[in-house]
Amino acid sequence: MRYHTITETAINRLRYELEVINDLGFPDYFLVVWDIVREAKQRGMMLLGRGSAANSLVSYCLGFTEVDPIKYDLYFERFLNRGRMSPPDVDLDFSWRERDEIVKYVFEKYGYDKVAMISTTVTFRARSAFRETAKVFGIAESEISQYSKFIPWTDARNLSNLATMFPEAKSLKFEGEPWKSIITIASRLASFPRHLSIHPGGIVITPTPITDFVALEFASNKGLGIIITQPDMYPVEDMGLIKIDLLSQRSLGVLRETMTNAVNNV
Repeated sequence: MRYHTITETAINRLRYELEVINDLGFPDYFLVVWDIVREAKQRGMMLLGRGSAANSLVSYCLGFTEVDPIKYDLYFERFLNRGRMSPPDVDLDFSWRERDEIVKYVFEKYGYDKVAMISTTVTFRARSAFRETAKVFGIAESEISQYSKFIPWTDARNLSNLATMFPEAKSLKFEGEPWKSIITIASRLASFPRHLSIHPGGIVITPTPITDFVALEFASNKGLGIIITQPDMYPVEDMGLIKIDLLSQRSLGVLRETMTNAVNNV
């Protein structure tokens, strides 16, 4: 735990923040996040707290962030205030090589019956809508790929105008059949749900079995079954569950490798 220089300003600020956190019912949340941060640091992991949590002196003292909000005159109310309906949002970035280890710690520490990753709903975009519609028309996979590789990451509603909107798609010609019908139908799939995936970092912990709060299912991830919520982050928060974001950053892994190489080459 980090200690701030003892000044009257710091004491008053800390007392105020703790009162707000307590009044809004979030002490347990802060303690759980602190436990995760403490464990990660004990294991020598690189982590970085970011976002509006940097406006909180409590977050700074607990080691969530590295920014002193008093020194930089940051407003706590941007992070949390009595008039705010949404819960606090602390984003913790880990190296992509270490993040799975800390997620495993959370499951083991708080119980597999009380922890789940949050799902995310993947919707149809231009390429996926085109591919799935073409399959229904009986088009061979190899022929579909000849077209789909030129379709950029964009809204499916743009399918009929790809050639004029994107230089990489200027060779696509969909005037003839069955492509004209495929494009017309695929465009109507825009933003429709396609399948569930795993949120990049959201995880929830409950005081009793998580099935008391939300339906679950197994997701396949690198051959391993991971428990995820069936609803995505928005319904989960509507149910009163607070997500903790344990995010994976490739840049932190690169930084760790760079520091290790620098030390080894001295």
